[in-house]
Amino acid sequence: MAVGQVQEINASRSNGLMVLGLTSAGSFLVHLSGGIMPLAVPSIMREFPAETAALGTTPTIVWTLIAYMITFAAVLVPAAKLADVYGHKLFFSLGLVIFTAFGILSGAAWSIASLLLFRFLQGIGGGMVFVVSMQLLGNVYPSDTPESATALGVWRGFVVGASVLAPAVGGPLTVWLGWRWVSWALVPIAAVVWILSLMWLKKEEQTTRSQPFDWTGSVLTVASFSLLAVAMAGTRIFGATSTNTLLLYGGFVVISILLVLVERTVRAPVLNLSLFRNLPYMAASVATWIVCVGMCAVMMFVLFFMLYIQKYQIIPASIAVIPASITAIVFSYVGGYLTNKWGLVIPSVLGFLLVAAGFLLLTNLSPQTPYSQILAALVLTGIGMSLPLAPTTVAAIRAVSKGQIADASGLLNTFHNLGRPTGVGVLGSFLVVTSVSSYNSIFLWAAIVSLIGAVASFGMRIKQHGAP
Repeated sequence: MAVGQVQEINASRSNGLMVLGLTSAGSFLVHLSGGIMPLAVPSIMREFPAETAALGTTPTIVWTLIAYMITFAAVLVPAAKLADVYGHKLFFSLGLVIFTAFGILSGAAWSIASLLLFRFLQGIGGGMVFVVSMQLLGNVYPSDTPESATALGVWRGFVVGASVLAPAVGGPLTVWLGWRWVSWALVPIAAVVWILSLMWLKKEEQTTRSQPFDWTGSVLTVASFSLLAVAMAGTRIFGATSTNTLLLYGGFVVISILLVLVERTVRAPVLNLSLFRNLPYMAASVATWIVCVGMCAVMMFVLFFMLYIQKYQIIPASIAVIPASITAIVFSYVGGYLTNKWGLVIPSVLGFLLVAAGFLLLTNLSPQTPYSQILAALVLTGIGMSLPLAPTTVAAIRAVSKGQIADASGLLNTFHNLGRPTGVGVLGSFLVVTSVSSYNSIFLWAAIVSLIGAVASFGMRIKQHGAP
């Protein structure tokens, strides 16, 4: 092999590792921010007692937790499409700027209303960083290469690891520095990632648009997914069958019908409806959503059980749940390796079975449950959640044509992030923080949902007509 070819290969590998490092760091930050609030909420309510009294304790807690999640999930589809037009580097950097700016303002909030507004706007930046990260990785690790599975597995491992770790970071920050530092502590790290992105990411040529951008479809997509996220969270606030919850779901259905009607008439729709007929793609998307539901069950409800039932202090409880995050990050590489060795289905099914086994260990909890049992469950769920990450992402991308990758990545990541409000709202509807049986019910349902993920994984091996 000529010296020039060797240098070109080394340069390509070096660029790939830099992109993987940047996208993993950026996605880690925005998902850490998404779950960092739970243990800060009591301090926030104490600082703003009048607003807490007006809202009620449960709505204050839930809205503080999901304000960021709503816009994060809602902007993913249009952001992916716009980034393809105007450049992935631009949107990744712009997302970091929005995320950082509103992170500063969230820490400086003067009321619960202002905090919710700033978290809501910060979620836009977080969503942009996340969805464009997948597109950047696709540029340097094409889906038909062995390196793609490993890179995507590692990247998603950092995503899941951050989400599980987030409450354990927020607790100590609140105790040591105060709740405002839950937002401010991430700002300097985000600034470093932004500077490195300007230095390391290559600027792409701006794509010439042959069709006008589908702004109507974008607005309807954001509205539809926002209503769905709020409705899921509303299950916890208002009750599953309450008028408010049913109206939210009804609004989602109406807007979604209108969205479908509009997108059928547009020549370049922002939401590619054909993806919903693509069985391997939808199987991978559902499996991705279920991983995130399980992740939410670990990051919130295990921690709450240790705090409110076993009476741990915040910092020991935060440290106790860290093994789930560590194993998710470490074994994400294994998921990519097994995908290359065994294919898409086996690693994903194996992962969901391990997650289900971990949750089943948590279905007979009591105040006297030894930490060794909880630790075993955390390790099993951490390993299990890491294994489907690479195969589900690779399956989704391989199930579509090259021209559909932006559409596919936006919708796939929307499914992923709708898992959070599902976990907070739907699983959280069973929660009574001082009731042991409510935790056992949550973990039983989480195990059942994980088994559904194992079944869904089998759909990823069905070859779709026209897929590469």
